[in-house]
Amino acid sequence: MPIIPLPSLTPEVADTEITPEAHQLARKWRQFRLQALRTAPEAFAATYEIESQRPLSSTVERLSTSKATHFVAANRTVPAEYDTYGVLEKIQAAIECEWQGVIVLLGPMAEDGSTLITAKRDPFTKATASDHAASIEAFALQLLKGMQEAESQQPGCFHFHLNAIFVLPSARGQGVGLRLIRAALAEAEKLCSMARVKGCKVTILVDEENLGAKKLYARAGFVAVGTEVYVQQARGLVKGEEGRRERVAVLMERVVVVEKVGGEREREVEGV
Repeated sequence: MPIIPLPSLTPEVADTEITPEAHQLARKWRQFRLQALRTAPEAFAATYEIESQRPLSSTVERLSTSKATHFVAANRTVPAEYDTYGVLEKIQAAIECEWQGVIVLLGPMAEDGSTLITAKRDPFTKATASDHAASIEAFALQLLKGMQEAESQQPGCFHFHLNAIFVLPSARGQGVGLRLIRAALAEAEKLCSMARVKGCKVTILVDEENLGAKKLYARAGFVAVGTEVYVQQARGLVKGEEGRRERVAVLMERVVVVEKVGGEREREVEGV
């Protein structure tokens, strides 16, 4: 079951060059997202009742952001040359296969403390708040310059966040979730290498009662670093629930530090 990154639908592509295909991909993503919210309503801060009211243009916009990489687990092998395809060919390949799971890698984001990742706010807000249109290289220079000016003792580091993780019930127990997470982590490390920063921090929010998800993230190297009380968006109740209530979100984190060893950049430390 291959994990493939979806091409970014830049505004120019989505609006002019391949509108029908771009919108078809956006519809497929939207349908899968709504299916996730219906299937596991208690697992997300967002809800089907709210997101089903959003227009398709909202999904197109999210698939267009330069600060988000969308991955899907396909039900069959995609062409080996997928990575060399153009945008239109990648879109067509993604549309033609059935999806078994998805994940979104948000970032890189600045560690400025002004718009922290929180269960009370859409993570996309944080991801797009800092220089949405800037290239990875330009963002890295801006971040490192700020750290130097502040005489920070910490190494240059990118912050990424994992979001919208979901695997179909029929595909669970096959390692799909772990493979999605590892694909996103590999992309984060690749972006750090491209920008020549020294490491990355990757975070994820999970409901305290979602024991299966917490176990999965722990297997991927995440550890709990904090908790937060929040109230989920309005939604229909699932069987056994008495009403909306306060929930506890656990913030989990995984840090990879890259140091120069013998003139070469190598992954040196994983963990916190």
